[in-house]
Amino acid sequence: MEETKILTWENKKEAVRILKKGGIVAFPTDTVYGLAVISSRPEPSQISLLPLCAEVWAWLLNTLK
Repeated sequence: MEETKILTWENKKEAVRILKKGGIVAFPTDTVYGLAVISSRPEPSQISLLPLCAEVWAWLLNTLK
């Protein structure tokens, strides 16, 4: 299992490295958290997710690994 890292804006290059290695990056927005991944799916088939609670986030992160 991959480790969880807390990154700041100053070490955003680490987030890019994680994405390029196939990892998942969660980030806050004004209202919800977002998930970033580099998808190999064609653009029209990409999806957006809006989990309702922390338990759903945990399930998603474990499922998508």
